[in-house]
Amino acid sequence: MSEGLTGKATPGNEIIGFYIVSLIGKVLTEYKSACHVVKSIDDLPELTFDDIQNMISEEKAYKAASDKVLQDEAIISDISGSVDNITYINALLEAEGLLGILPIKVHGALQHWLIDYDAFTENEIRDSLDKMNKRETCGLLPMVIKQFSDDFIAGMLNRYAGAGEVMQQRRTKYYFRGENAYYGKSQPSAFRHRSDRPYNKIPLYVQNYIEDLRAEEASQFFLKFDAVKYWRYCQPVYRALCQHYGLWTSLLDITSDIKTALFFACCKWEDNRWKPLTQADFEKKVSRKYISDKGGDSRYGILYRSPSEITTMVYGNKPLDDEFEIITPVGWQPFMRCAAQSAYIKCSKDPAYDAYKDELFEKYKFRLTEDICNWIYEEMDQGDKIYPRNDVPDITGVMSEINKTHVFSQKTFDKFCGYIKANPADKESIKMVLQCYGYSITPAGKSYVSYKQMRKWNKQYPLEKVEAMIDEKPKSRPMMVLTATE
Repeated sequence: MSEGLTGKATPGNEIIGFYIVSLIGKVLTEYKSACHVVKSIDDLPELTFDDIQNMISEEKAYKAASDKVLQDEAIISDISGSVDNITYINALLEAEGLLGILPIKVHGALQHWLIDYDAFTENEIRDSLDKMNKRETCGLLPMVIKQFSDDFIAGMLNRYAGAGEVMQQRRTKYYFRGENAYYGKSQPSAFRHRSDRPYNKIPLYVQNYIEDLRAEEASQFFLKFDAVKYWRYCQPVYRALCQHYGLWTSLLDITSDIKTALFFACCKWEDNRWKPLTQADFEKKVSRKYISDKGGDSRYGILYRSPSEITTMVYGNKPLDDEFEIITPVGWQPFMRCAAQSAYIKCSKDPAYDAYKDELFEKYKFRLTEDICNWIYEEMDQGDKIYPRNDVPDITGVMSEINKTHVFSQKTFDKFCGYIKANPADKESIKMVLQCYGYSITPAGKSYVSYKQMRKWNKQYPLEKVEAMIDEKPKSRPMMVLTATE
């Protein structure tokens, strides 16, 4: 929803029960002013374990409210609307209130910034509710409720810039990110590795070429899997698959599940498995040397939080070519890790991007303890809930090779040049620049797995197995577009 898309309803409009004043600019200003830029660990407000449990309860309450909206929407769809049908009217009013589209604030509403409540007079509120209850038919209200409730239906297909058509998971109140220490900076993996030598001697624009070519190389590798090649539920989000299976990218991992975020804030990958952090990992600020060397602090877990409603508003104001610039859903993919982690992604084109300075995130610290770390470790089945055992065979070795490759196939190069709309002269220029820094384009490129190994993996992980593991099916219905009235 973007500024100008919604306007105040008038008696001649079909939507009489409420009006929406376009608020995006005001909302973002107010919300950003409540967030903060973090320059040191001291700038982060500290959460207690009770605070964390309250956040979890808040998410549960949000899910219960959205469940109720879906129940009301089903009643509204099944019953012919009439002022004489009290069940219909009650469902209509409850759904409106929970969706935040009444002219009065409702406790437990799913949306808080959709309507400018201060713009209403008491008489307007009274008249608005009275007119809605006296109408023989409720006009477009059921359609509006249906439209807003779509976000809470698991498996709904929606199109996003850069990601394409995504079979998304149901909306939660917040998006989260967890980190197991204060690192001083929070950046996508590709940006962190740009300081590696001798890579840091390469001009930034050439580094961008290389990273995009590696992402395309990984995408071509994924297409060797039958489960990806013949995937029919939605468009595979290749860049997200790259990110979740070990490629260095400009994407930041986000989740809609607070416990997933807490797992990453309290656990570590060690000896080829996930383990909870121990006292030795966080007893002192310098307990983990590689963190203290970066100016970080090992004693705290970090939790980021951003309201999903704000992201929806921001998305409506973004140009269609702003690929992944806001938090974008990944949803169900041919490999299971993305859905298991309730995965979202956020991309940045700015190599100086730092999530600590991103005004769309609230940021918190909490003191790590063995009790907290062991609790979330067991809550997530020692990591099995978010790293499913029946997932695709281990491909981390291939991703590691692609992270460091200096050789790309002609097909990868042509795909990349197509994305950036390079003409033949541009292509030759890019190829020459890459060669200057030790990167080459060859007809076949590099082979990462043998034909025999790939056949074995496809037998272990066929499309039929993937589809049997997914408990949702793609859903879609026509989208209503609200237009402004003068």
